[in-house]
Parts: sequence; structure tokens; C-alpha cells
Amino acid sequence: MADDPLADIGSRLKDVKQRHDAAVKAVRRADHKRAALAAELDALREPARSEIVAAAKAGRAPKVICELTGYGPERVRQILRAAGVEPFERDQSPT
Repeated sequence: MADDPLADIGSRLKDVKQRHDAAVKAVRRADHKRAALAAELDALREPARSEIVAAAKAGRAPKVICELTGYGPERVRQILRAAGVEPFERDQSPT
């Protein structure tokens, strides 16, 4: 009965269901991992802000701060201005 349409459809249904279930589990694992990483990022943001402000006050150039933190120049400026620190302009940065 190799040409049994019901057996063929049944086999394909089982296969697709197994692959679907595996995909659903992978998405759940990925979502849990994403949530854990988001929490870790949230926990690091305030210490990063404090270190950015301290580095700028110590004379570190915003470009260096950007390179070390991965934040863009605008985000570094926002952090510094929120803390009352004006970032150095490129030609005013201490060397």
C-alpha cells in the first residue's frame, strides 16, 4: 500500500507537527534567553552611565568613551548632559 494517500498525508502531518513543536520550543528558549539578556543589559546601564560620567570628568574624550562602551556619540552626549557634564569637542579633548 505504498500509494495510500491517507498514509502519505498522515506521515507528512506527523513530520510537520514534530518540526513545528521543535520550532515552538526553540522560540520559547530564545525568548527566555532574550529576557535574561535584557535584564542583564538593564542592570549594566546605570553603572555604565556612572562610569561614562566619571571618565568624561577625568578628561576622557567622548570618542574613546564611544569606542569602549559601544554607545554612539549622541547617546554619550545625552548621558553626559543629563549628568550636567558637557562633552569635549574633538579639538578640545585632552591628549
